[in-house]
Amino acid sequence: MTQIKVGKHNLEISNPEKVLFPENGITKLDLVNYYKKISKYILSHVKDRPVTLNRYPNGIGKKNFYQKDASDFFPDWIKQIKITKKEGGSYDAPICNNSASLVYFANLANITPHIWLSKIKQLGKPDRMIFDLDTSNDKFDDVKFAARRIKDFFEKELNFTPFLITTGSTGLHVVISLKPEYKLDEVRKASQKIANKLAEQFGNKL
Repeated sequence: MTQIKVGKHNLEISNPEKVLFPENGITKLDLVNYYKKISKYILSHVKDRPVTLNRYPNGIGKKNFYQKDASDFFPDWIKQIKITKKEGGSYDAPICNNSASLVYFANLANITPHIWLSKIKQLGKPDRMIFDLDTSNDKFDDVKFAARRIKDFFEKELNFTPFLITTGSTGLHVVISLKPEYKLDEVRKASQKIANKLAEQFGNKL
């Protein structure tokens, strides 16, 4: 057990030497320190949004699982928000609003946190639209081509300025900031129409 201080919190890191990335020898403590180091950059993207933890308790390449609800053992300084399910019932989703929360989740082998498209003040009304691009044939040029076409469409047709996020080795997210005025289904339908239009126009060039 290793203890580290993050802000005003002292966090215990369990199994710090457990290897999560076998090919590189990256341990859980390495992951924790990485998230602590980049927290000032990543928090602006995850703050005030419900987060789903993508946990790999036995390392990358082994079985993972998604955790949407906050566990009973989570410390009380980790913010939570009650989410009502469409099928009935509810659950308490964790919020990652500070460096200590980010590090705490890393200690749970949360390698890739997944955040909502909306913030807690406007749940169900996204403030961003994301086009998730990836390739199954390792042709990153195809991903870059698609990203440029989406960028051109939003800049020339709609006067929006997208920004880009890398995801893994061959993936890109093209992100468009929105005013939280429309429901998730409306944003989803709009993005689908745009994707279909661009696929019809440029699909034969990939």
